[in-house]
Order: sequence, then C-alpha cells, then structure tokens
Amino acid sequence: MGEHAPATSFSDRFSTSEPLFLPIPGNGADHKQPLEIIRVDRLHNLCHNVDLYHIERCASTMDVAWTLFDRHEFPEWASVLADSQTTGRGQFHRSWVSETGNLFASVRLGNLAQHPAFPTFVPALAVSMALKSLGLDSEFKWPNDILVGRKKIGGILVENRSGVMIAGIGINLTCSPPTEAMRDPRAFPPGHLNDFGLVTAPFELWPLIHETLMQVAQDHSVSGGSPDLVRQLESIMAFKDEPVVFTSPDGRNFPAILSGLTKQGGIRLITADGEATFLTGSFFPVVH
Repeated sequence: MGEHAPATSFSDRFSTSEPLFLPIPGNGADHKQPLEIIRVDRLHNLCHNVDLYHIERCASTMDVAWTLFDRHEFPEWASVLADSQTTGRGQFHRSWVSETGNLFASVRLGNLAQHPAFPTFVPALAVSMALKSLGLDSEFKWPNDILVGRKKIGGILVENRSGVMIAGIGINLTCSPPTEAMRDPRAFPPGHLNDFGLVTAPFELWPLIHETLMQVAQDHSVSGGSPDLVRQLESIMAFKDEPVVFTSPDGRNFPAILSGLTKQGGIRLITADGEATFLTGSFFPVVH
C-alpha cells in the first residue's frame, strides 16, 4: 500500500481566510470552566464551498460548532477542524485523548433526520469508504467505533439539539494513547493509521471524509433508504455472526451472537431466549 503524503502545512492550502473571535461558554460538556475567547479561521475553498472553520487549539470542536450554530454561522455540512483539543469527548461523556497530529472534526449533518439510523451510520460508512479509497480496510464496531486490524483508530459522537445534529469525528493518524490508559481492561487496544502504513494529515483526510459523507447522505436520501445503509454497514461490521458478551442499558451481562443492525440504528442479537434488539448498550467479543 502506497503512502498518502501530507502537505507541508495547513495554511499552504488556502489563499484567503476570515478570522473570527468566538466566546466559548466553558470547556467541555459540563461548561463549568471560565469563558474562553478563541480565534477561528473560516476557510472557503476546501469542502465544496461549505464553510470549514480551522482552530489551532480548543476545548472541543463540538463546543465550537454549537457556538457557531448559536451565532447562525454554521449551516448544514459546515465543519470545524482543530489541531488539538483539551477536553474532547466521546460516548457516555468519556474523554477523548486529543494529541496534535490526529484528526478532530465536527460537522453539522444535513437531511438525515428522516431515518433514525442515519446520524451515526452515515458518518461511520463515510469514514470507512474514505479509508478504503486510500487502500485501508476498516470495520465499524457498533455503536460508534472505527477499527483497523481490530485496533480502535477512531470514534463518532452525534449530538442532537431540537433536531439539529452535529457529528464529532476523531481519528488517530499519527499517535494513540497507551493501552494502559484505557479505562476498561476489555477495551480494544488503541491504534493509529501510521501503524498500518497510511501517512496522511488532518487537512488532507478531512476533505475526503467530508466529500464522502455528503455523497453517502445524498445517495441514501435519494434511494430512501435505511435498509440499503444497514446492509452496507453490516458488510463492514466488526464481530458480526460471532459470540459476544453484551451489556444491556440496565447493566446486565449475557452471552449472545451478534447478528446485525436494525434500521433504527440498534443492534440485533441472538440470545438463549431468541432474537433481541437494543438501541443502546455495549459489547465485547468472547476471547477463547
């Protein structure tokens, strides 16, 4: 697999940018830290003439995205790309380690509310397709992880406020946290794209993911289809038809076979009592 060489710097890609100075209401999900003023550069010519905001350092691209939305400056498919985050967040308000050199982005999703599975499934499929176009196979681990070689290289978090949906996408490009830093000993070992021979940079990979994301959303909106989207995701679904231990929303652990996805965005399991579906929860593969 050939290397995808990054450009020398972010500014090399742009002839014009428009600086904004945003008051961000606190750092991270709890908003308990003092108000922070940050510089954001609005770039016009990278993502299909949809605004891309670049920040050197911020608490979370999600916080910046929602602040821009509140200012009526974050239309559908606009996105935020940061060089680093201080309090990035993942599923269940877990922290997301955000080292410089990796990809940290948030994008406002458009025209996805009509299908319940779309907000998470479309970004997951877009990331996988973008990596595939660069020669790297990946898997989707329900509900929101991206795996390469059974290592976690990325994750997706979707926040919904009154029907407005913003997806946060984090991908390890050049480094990843040490395995001992993972909270759950059963968690998948972290990895990064360089581990697998793919050399790229955030401002090279993000436009590709963004373009693929818009195309996937358009294709499935036109076709009407959750079933098609579910079938595509199931084709790259990690541990499909394999034994797993599932943790239900009420904390119960039980063995099951992972059989697929639902058109509502949930998971289908075969248990001792028959087929069961869950919209939330987590699972780990059975280690023999």
